[in-house]
Amino acid sequence: MSVDVEVVADVHAVLGEGPLWDAQRGRLLWLDIDAGALHGFDGREDHLVRRFAAPLAAACLAGGDRMLLGIGLDVVEAEIRDGGGHALRRIARAGAGDRINDGTCDPRGRFFFGTLSARTGGAALYRLDPDGGLTSVLEGTTISNGLDWSPDGASMYFVDTPTRTIDVYDSTNGEVIATIPSGTAGDVDRAVQAARAAFQTWSTTTPEERAKALTRVGEGLAARMDEIATATREAAGVESRKG
Repeated sequence: MSVDVEVVADVHAVLGEGPLWDAQRGRLLWLDIDAGALHGFDGREDHLVRRFAAPLAAACLAGGDRMLLGIGLDVVEAEIRDGGGHALRRIARAGAGDRINDGTCDPRGRFFFGTLSARTGGAALYRLDPDGGLTSVLEGTTISNGLDWSPDGASMYFVDTPTRTIDVYDSTNGEVIATIPSGTAGDVDRAVQAARAAFQTWSTTTPEERAKALTRVGEGLAARMDEIATATREAAGVESRKG
C-alpha cells in the first residue's frame, strides 16, 4: 500500500514531536524538542510561537492563554500571548543528561509527564496536581513516551520506549490492566489507513474540517485501544474465576 506524504511546513526541525490541537486558535501546535521551539501550524503556514533555552519536550493547554511546558528538568507555566512564564517545579532527582521527555494533561487537569535517562531504569513518570503538588507515580522507567487517555478518561496509555510495549493503566488506581505489544500488525494497519484517509483530505479542506479529521483519527485509535483493554479485563476475570 502506497502512502503519499506532503510537506506542509518546511522548517527544518531538529526533532519534531508532540502535535497538540489548539481549538481556541484553530491551529496545530508542535514541538521542536532539541531547538527548544514551540510551533503553531494554522493550515496555511507555520509560525514560531515561543523559543526556549533548553529542550522543550512536553506541552499541555491549561485553559485560556496558559500552557504547561516540560523544559529541560523544569515544569513551566507560560502565557502564550504575552510571552511570560515561570517555573513551577524542578525534577531534582536526575542524572547528567536527564530531562523531561513527554507529557500531557489528563481530563481532570493534572499534568502527567515523564523523563528520559541514559541509565536504564533511571527515569520516572510524574504527576503535577493543580494545587502544585508533585507525585512520582511510576519509577524505574528509561524513556517516557506515548502518554494519552481514553475518551472516557478511565484508561491511561504509557510507553517506556525500550520495552516496545504500550501499558494501559486504570486511571483510578494506577494498576496495569493491559500490555499491548507495539507493532501489532492489525493495529498498525488500522493506524496507517486512518492516517492516510485524514491526510488525503488535508489539502482540500478548511482548517476547521482538518481539525475534525484529526479528531476522528485520534478517537478511532483510542476506541481500538479501549477494546483491547476491555478484552484484557474480561480475560483476567475468567482466569481469576478459574483459579
